[in-house]
Order: sequence, then C-alpha cells, then structure tokens
Amino acid sequence: LSFGARPGDVARVRTMGVDAYIAAQLRPERITDTRLTAWLSQFETLDLSYPDMQKAYPRPADALQKLNAENRNSLSPADSAEFRRIAEGFRKVTTEVQSARIGRALLTERQLDEVLTDFWLNHFSVFQGKGVNERFMLAEYENSVIRPRAMGKFRDLLGAVAKSPAMLFYLDNWQSAADSGRPRTTQPRVAAARNRGLNENYGRELLELHTLGVDGGYTQQDVIEVARALTGWT
Repeated sequence: LSFGARPGDVARVRTMGVDAYIAAQLRPERITDTRLTAWLSQFETLDLSYPDMQKAYPRPADALQKLNAENRNSLSPADSAEFRRIAEGFRKVTTEVQSARIGRALLTERQLDEVLTDFWLNHFSVFQGKGVNERFMLAEYENSVIRPRAMGKFRDLLGAVAKSPAMLFYLDNWQSAADSGRPRTTQPRVAAARNRGLNENYGRELLELHTLGVDGGYTQQDVIEVARALTGWT
C-alpha cells in the first residue's frame, strides 16, 4: 500500500488500526498533504502546459542558432552566459519531473495513490528520449492524464492515455494515416507529403501491452484495424 514505512509510520498505523489506514488511503482526496505541497512549490515546470513549457525553456540548439544569427557567429561573453542559462533551463524540464517523483514517494501522506500513479506510469510508459518534444510533455502527462485517474476506472484512464499528446507522439499515432482510397498522385502535394501511411505502433501496443496482453488472442489483422480506427488522433 505504500513505498515503505518512514519513522513513526508503524506506530501511527498500529494506533489507528490497519483497516482504518487502508480506508483512509482509498480516499486520498480527504488526506491533507501540506508538507508535500510546500516541498513541490520549489519547482517551476511541473504545472506548465506543453506550449508554455516550450516558450519558457527553448531548446539550446535553437537558442544557439538564434544567437549566432544575431551576432554573425561571434558570441560575446554575455551571449555565452545566456546560452548556459538556456541550457540549464532545458535540463530543468526533466530533472524537476524526476525529482518530484522521488519527493512524492518520500513525503506524501497519500501513499497508495502515489504507488498506483507509479504503477500506471510504468504500465503506460513513455520515453523522454523519443524526441525533444516528449520531454516537454512529461509533467503534463503525469499530472493531467495519469495522476487524476490512478484510482479510477481503467476505461477512463485508457481513453485519456490514448488521446494524450505524450502517447500520441511516443507511439507515432500522430503520423498515422489510413489509406484514403485515392491514388497518391491525385492528392495535393502537401497532403501527399504528410500521408506517411498507416502506423501500427500504438495499435499494437494497445493490444499487446496496454490491454489484452501478448497472448490475448488478437491477430495481425486486428492490429491493422485498431490502427485504422485510431487514425486522425493527432
């Protein structure tokens, strides 16, 4: 039910009784968590949306290109300091997510809720190494998609994950396009360039990992049809 006992936890649970402790953990919204809330206030990125994150913490490569263009490839000491500041901010996007996860496990009084959040983040895993955009989505994915539904209905969680930018990007559903039935040569040039065909990555993962399991009885044709059904979610 928890990440382990901290000093004083065993005595507290014995005093209140195990059944009462479990009942309290099943209603995390009733548990005051002021110590954790105060500790989390030090982080700047956790509550930012994906667009706001991109604006506040630009990619170092983009910043360097801009500085070089402004200074004709001759950076001043002030420019170098600005670049270091931007690079540090960019790293903060992921380090704060990681630090917050550890801090929550250590400090929260809502231990069961945190254990289940950790479980579902692992089950519906995404990977920051997928691309630069993914790291901007990690905090929002955890806080807006997984965490509010960790103790709810699996169907609701599955639907939210499927439509989340982090999962759409990680498993390439945003690039998936079903065959329109028209010859590609008749499509406008821009549309033809964007139509990369059906991408099965998410459809396969949905069946193999997220729901039925690798031995769940589905076929390759099922994977194709699921992928076709989910095209257009970008």
